[in-house]
Amino acid sequence: MLALMETVARLGDPVWYRPLATALVEGGIVARWRHSGAEFKTIGSHAVRLTLSLSAGQEVLFSANGLSSRVKASIGSVSVIPSRVASSFVVKGDADVVQMFLPETMLEALVEVPIRDVPLFDIHDGGLQRAMLQVLVASGRHERDDELLLDSGLRHLARCLVTAEAAIRTAKLGGLAPSARRRLDDLISAALDHPERCGPTLAQMAESARLSVNHFARAFKQQTGITPHQHVISRRIDRSIELMKNPRLSLGDVADGAGFCTPAHFSATFKRVLGITPKNLRRALLL
Repeated sequence: MLALMETVARLGDPVWYRPLATALVEGGIVARWRHSGAEFKTIGSHAVRLTLSLSAGQEVLFSANGLSSRVKASIGSVSVIPSRVASSFVVKGDADVVQMFLPETMLEALVEVPIRDVPLFDIHDGGLQRAMLQVLVASGRHERDDELLLDSGLRHLARCLVTAEAAIRTAKLGGLAPSARRRLDDLISAALDHPERCGPTLAQMAESARLSVNHFARAFKQQTGITPHQHVISRRIDRSIELMKNPRLSLGDVADGAGFCTPAHFSATFKRVLGITPKNLRRALLL
């Protein structure tokens, strides 16, 4: 597959890779790379390239199809480069990413409609993240229900690719001002850095945005499609994924470090949000 060969040429061999195949679909590849920065271009192929970040803090410059974006990568963010679209990437800093190369024909067969051809850079889309993590877990095991999980994850991924760009474009029409969003993100990051403390509460988040509680909640959901509470839970889950990569930490330690009250609450919330258990995802992350 051309897209995979292009990436190997620039990043070297992946930590691991797996073919994606079930009784109903085949032809895709999932792979994981850890690298200390890279700069490369792709000429485009017949595969959609999806990248899920498993690390944070890297400076990344994306460019594709006349669009460009400069971001600081964060755990759980997803980027999508459509098939036959040339692109360029500049990554500064140590990175840990999962990439999926999915033939456009395979995706379109799953949803029976064309896949959108608009690049998406460093987005926080819960549906895409959930589907990619399910595919990651199912592709790394050989248990009885994994083919069903893989097929379900690929179907959900295809549906998300059809709808994600339109939903994100609509959300950007309103919502919080950039300065308010930065203050909110700083508040949540501070809470994650001190998981022994409660919060942030809805009132504290509204205060950081300098809005009334009702105005803040309404504006936030208009911008993101989820409630502030759901966003905080999502950030805690992203932090837990970061902690899971440390084999010296127990899942109880991970729950504490991500700010969950108990390991049982952590496991239940994780399974509800992502459709997989922390234990199974950790197994995939530590391969």
